[in-house]
Amino acid sequence: QLLETADANASIDVGVSEEDLVDSTADTISSNHSTIEELREKASLIRSQGKRLHDDGDFRAAAQQFASAADLLEHHSELSDEYATCKLHQALCCLKIEHYEDAQAACTCVIDLEEETELSPALRARAFHRRAKAKLALGDDVDEALADARSAAFLGDSKAVTLYGKLMRQKSGGFDVDTTTSSSLFESLLSKS
Repeated sequence: QLLETADANASIDVGVSEEDLVDSTADTISSNHSTIEELREKASLIRSQGKRLHDDGDFRAAAQQFASAADLLEHHSELSDEYATCKLHQALCCLKIEHYEDAQAACTCVIDLEEETELSPALRARAFHRRAKAKLALGDDVDEALADARSAAFLGDSKAVTLYGKLMRQKSGGFDVDTTTSSSLFESLLSKS
């Protein structure tokens, strides 16, 4: 039995040239790029169906379409704006059909993206604004809704500025906002969305 020891400085021939490695890496990058583009196109088609359903007033089916489009994009950071847009459309539809927990969850998915990737301030603002509306409709702690409305307002959402102002006036008026008050406030705000 012969044991051969390789010199530490010796190169090992694995049968792959440096050119092959470069070509393979380029092919992988190109393949990933086309996969990303394919995902973007599929999600865009599904989102278009969701928009059509929304325009027809079928908010439940539209929410499902937007959720499906978001599911395709979820784990691809280079598609985070598209993912966030789909989740925000889903949240809007859920607000319209009074599925407030689902709306809140969709918005939270977008807000949580902030830690992983840079979203446009407009998308983040919309997520905070819609989550504030969902929290109000659920009768949650008004302070939590106020915090979300404040975040949206500071990010430049003009509708959130209005919501934040109304909530602040109610708080400074010396009375707590009960579920009835927050529901009627929510209804008036939803009609302005």
